[in-house]
Amino acid sequence: MPSSSNDIASGLTKLYREDFLLKKVAVAALDKMDNHDLFAEYLLTQFNNLDRSLRLSENIVVDHAKFQDGWRPSGEFIGGENTSLSGLRQVYEENFEYDIFSPKIFEHQGNVVGYSDLQPYDFWRREKLQQIILAKFGVKDVTGVAFPRPLHKGEVVAFYFLREKEWPLCENISKDQLVAFLLPFYFCWIFRFGWIDREHLIEALKSISGRTPKQLRALRTVAAVNSLCTDYLGSIYASNPNDPKASYNSLYRILDRVLNDDGETPEGRSPDGYLSLKCRDRFKLLGYSGVSSGVVDRRLSAEKEERLKNETLLSDSHIT
Repeated sequence: MPSSSNDIASGLTKLYREDFLLKKVAVAALDKMDNHDLFAEYLLTQFNNLDRSLRLSENIVVDHAKFQDGWRPSGEFIGGENTSLSGLRQVYEENFEYDIFSPKIFEHQGNVVGYSDLQPYDFWRREKLQQIILAKFGVKDVTGVAFPRPLHKGEVVAFYFLREKEWPLCENISKDQLVAFLLPFYFCWIFRFGWIDREHLIEALKSISGRTPKQLRALRTVAAVNSLCTDYLGSIYASNPNDPKASYNSLYRILDRVLNDDGETPEGRSPDGYLSLKCRDRFKLLGYSGVSSGVVDRRLSAEKEERLKNETLLSDSHIT
């Protein structure tokens, strides 16, 4: 049974309270820096706590990838090794060339992509990714989201939701809600990977506290400050709907705090180990890939329909 959107919204409201972000999520991220698996388990627990009447996902794993003549996932999956996914890293590393799914989420950074967005489940059952790697661990459905490393076009951190039944995750939680859930944990992971420091982790969490998925979506889907529609954004952010200019100015301050910077590295810091959370390339930080999530969904749907059409034509030609 699909999850109640109201239950998910209530869970996200709790997650985005400043005291929860700073006293729970940040503390967990700062704890046991040498044990990423434990933080991945915490991430899974918080995800399933969004709606305790329905287990949204059996496992969540985190990975990072680089682009060098093509995307190459590290295969150093974080999370699940202490439970049902023990051995996944080795199996994946030995067979990574069969992973036809991950490149799709790397190509559409910041947008949720699931198995069923690309192909029907009977297609995936025949794929070596599923047969050789994932079936060994009881995985039948995968949903992924990749976000860029700040100031790095060719590097991402990726989140995979692994489920034990052929049922699209996003029939239980909307794609916007899923991105909203992941955003604080994205900040936490880029801190744990050493890409930002503690100060900027706390600044990032403070900057999104109290925000709603709808507000965060507005942040993601605007390409440049010059094209901001103040009336539209004002209607989303305004405590006083008759004063969109004031609420736009408030939003602009958020953008200025988090998303804009000259890219300089503080003296004495290693550029590889420390990068400002603020990003000159607007909205890349939130996974904005140049198109809105709605456009990506339509594009993936069209690609899927074209593949199915071609497969039907090929099948008919064999019959004749």
